[in-house]
This record gives sequence, structure tokens and C-alpha cells, in this order.
Amino acid sequence: MMETDLVAVGQIFSIFGIKGQVKVRPLSDVASRFATGSKIILNNQEVLIQKASKQKWYYILLLDNCNTPEKAKTLKDKFIYVKPSQTPHQQNDTYYYYELIGLDVLNINQEHLGTISNILTTGANDVYVITNDKNEEILIPAIKSVVLEIDIKNQKMTIDQPSWL
Repeated sequence: MMETDLVAVGQIFSIFGIKGQVKVRPLSDVASRFATGSKIILNNQEVLIQKASKQKWYYILLLDNCNTPEKAKTLKDKFIYVKPSQTPHQQNDTYYYYELIGLDVLNINQEHLGTISNILTTGANDVYVITNDKNEEILIPAIKSVVLEIDIKNQKMTIDQPSWL
């Protein structure tokens, strides 16, 4: 299974203790992803979470076949994935980041502005980073007055680009 077919739900950022545990920065708000007994995908292999504990903003996980600090250290900066079928269905007008990244962005005149290359999380609303053919970036606020339509099936987003952008 290729990583592009998977959904990133966390990233290992450090090791913890002497038993090979890892600290994970969640990229998902589904807490059960990191529960004891859950299965994740790491290095294109399914891995069982033997033990999990929630800390302030991160998780400490003991993973199957990772029982030394040396093994844990090799996992630093690796992403943790799940299959798309393991993601809960979203409500209308709500999307996962993986569904939006790569969408073609068009203005109301159907002119191609670029593709969504990243999503920034701010306090008020998300901001879509649109990269054009010249590798220039346009920042678009993810608000209803700007984002007119998201068509996941046809891989496009239509926006009303404000004059101040």
C-alpha cells in the first residue's frame, strides 16, 4: 500500500523512556486512533498499538515490535497513517485535509488559479495555500464568502477571489 493511498493521522516527533515508546503529534481529532489495541500504518506496515497514553497535546505510544530506544529513534519524524476507510464520514461542507490538498482552484470566471498545496490552521479559520504554475503562492481564507463550491468528485474548488487578495 502506497502512502498516497493513506491518510496521515500523526507524526512521531520524539522517543520516550527506555521501553521504545514514541511521542506522537496528532494530525487527527479522532482520539480512538491512538487507543491501546488500535492498528496504524507505519513504514507501509500495519502496526498494533500495545499501549497508549494521552498527554497534554500529544500521545505516548508503545508500538508492536518497537521495544528499545534505538528502534524508536529510527521512527523519529515518520508519519502514522490509516486507510481512508478508517476515517469517519464528514458532515456536509466539512472535508478532511487530504481531500482538499491537490484540488484545482478556479475563480468565478473559471480561470485556473493553481492547486491547493497546503492548509494553514489559524485561530479564526483555515487558510488554503494555492500554488500556481509559476510556483507562486496565493493565500485564500476558508470562509463561505470566498469558497463558493468544493467538488471532490471532479477535484476542483471555485472561489470568489476578494479584491484585497
